[in-house]
Amino acid sequence: MRKAFTIVELLIAMGLFGMLLAASGVIFATAVNAHRTAEATTEISQKLAAITDQLNADFRGLQKDCPIAIWFEVDPCDPCNPDVRYDQILFFASGDFQSYGYNSPPFTGNTARVYYGQANIIDYPDRAVAEGNEYLNSNILARRQHIYSSDPYFSDPCHFFPTDPCAPGGWLASFDITSFADNDRFEHDNITFSQWKVITNDPCNNNDIITTCFDNTDGRPGIDIDNAETLHMFMAPGVSHFQIQWAYPRGGQLRWWPSTDPDGDGDDTDSDFEPSAMNRDKFGIYFNMPTVVDVPPGATDWLDYTLAQTQAGFFPFGFFPEALKFTFTLYDSKGVFGEGKTFTHIVYLDD
Repeated sequence: MRKAFTIVELLIAMGLFGMLLAASGVIFATAVNAHRTAEATTEISQKLAAITDQLNADFRGLQKDCPIAIWFEVDPCDPCNPDVRYDQILFFASGDFQSYGYNSPPFTGNTARVYYGQANIIDYPDRAVAEGNEYLNSNILARRQHIYSSDPYFSDPCHFFPTDPCAPGGWLASFDITSFADNDRFEHDNITFSQWKVITNDPCNNNDIITTCFDNTDGRPGIDIDNAETLHMFMAPGVSHFQIQWAYPRGGQLRWWPSTDPDGDGDDTDSDFEPSAMNRDKFGIYFNMPTVVDVPPGATDWLDYTLAQTQAGFFPFGFFPEALKFTFTLYDSKGVFGEGKTFTHIVYLDD
């Protein structure tokens, strides 16, 4: 006669099975979380590599005899927090550049005007920015380039839209950098390389150019993620709090500007971003820019250093940063790292 399990034995077996099932669930959940974390880490690492590799490539060919402009801005929603910023930079570089847009035949060049900054999300082509899609919330890092090309297509005024190849007022001939839409749309520049070096306040070539590049409403790159004609400016998604600092020698060491503690002594009373001074929530710094150019709206006559005689953010021609520090926060697409991961990348500009 076969002996059956007792109730006690069944309860013990069920308890052991339940414990095994719970342990398996914990192990499975841990494995899933580890996999999600690994995927998010890989995604962020790929973004970091793409951004830093591109920065290195662009600054490797930095043209030091050309203007370089940096626009600093703290978060207007939290102006007392100088560590949350939305900075922008424009400079000139040599290298192997190729166009990516759809508004002209593909072309290449060995010199370009390059811009980095956070983009607005727009509705192309009217550039309307919906609330919540401003650069403060878009989390899109843009890289905008304007290539100087020897291709005759870009110097021949008879190249127009195919629908009317010889109509007056052709699109290449009429391209105007002071137009925010043109500045985004085209990847060539109708201001020559030499003109940029001597940019002046005359009706055809004035400080409106700088304003166009840095104006936060229209000047920031406008990207429509559903329209391929704007994606040539798309650098990386999931990027926020893009900050720029430049280095200068002082007391035998490099100091970073702007900083909440420039001398590193733990006392932030010498902060370059004084929270109580609201006129410092955004301003520009310009190197190798002729002093006859007016400072765009928003900049102030604030700089007072002994390292160089300056006026309204302009440095004497030939004074140049020794390095640039880029700090930014990266987010993964699935939100595994809810607060993101913050990274710092330094580009040294000395020869």
